Amino acid sequence: MVQSLLPNFLGIGAVKAGTTWLYRNLYQHPELYLPVSKPVRYFDRHLDKPIDAYCAIFRPGADRLRGEFSASYSVLPIETIKYIHQLMPQVKLIFLMREPKARAWSEAKMEFSVVRGLGNQKISDEEYCDFISSEQCRSRGDYSTILRNWMSVFPKSQIFLGLIDDVRERPEELLMQVFEFLSVPSKLDYSAFPLHRKVFEGLAVDIPDRCRQLLDDMYKADEINNLGDFVGMNLVRRWGYE
Repeated sequence: MVQSLLPNFLGIGAVKAGTTWLYRNLYQHPELYLPVSKPVRYFDRHLDKPIDAYCAIFRPGADRLRGEFSASYSVLPIETIKYIHQLMPQVKLIFLMREPKARAWSEAKMEFSVVRGLGNQKISDEEYCDFISSEQCRSRGDYSTILRNWMSVFPKSQIFLGLIDDVRERPEELLMQVFEFLSVPSKLDYSAFPLHRKVFEGLAVDIPDRCRQLLDDMYKADEINNLGDFVGMNLVRRWGYE
């Protein structure tokens, strides 16, 4: 049955929070299979295609644990999250977070330089601020809502929460934690893994003062403290909101 090829794990975000780094490192594990192309985006762009077409992507990994990373899945509507649970009730979910102001600015730069194809063209402060204020950018940085939506459908035991901070500070330890979460061997020779390779570094553009002020107004210490309490991490300290 083709649907037996459904993935065993999904990387659901967050956008600009280290998912491509994690994808590339998980790709190296001999007991995991991930499609060459990232992101797949079946559940937010291609639901009109038969589920068998989605499953076929994982056929080469029939003998391994299978997974895919599509960071945009983080903001899927509840109805789609419930559909994923119906298809894959035991699927494991991986969610990485990044300090929200840094995440938003990184996405803003990517939006204009890559998504809109403007490369190194100068973008006005107003354009950057308009994007940062957009529903797309705000929702992707609203970790509390994202996690509450997914946890209303999936048990916490099936969700791995990590920080991009650990990608920078202790990449091997973080990767081992993910492997343990996926129940595959973590004691490996990591010499061939791209542990320290930067991915999609983005344009070297200083954040305009206007955008910085907007982000400071959007993300306050109380909100970060509440998020930290919810996930059991001292995010106020980790992200410098003290």
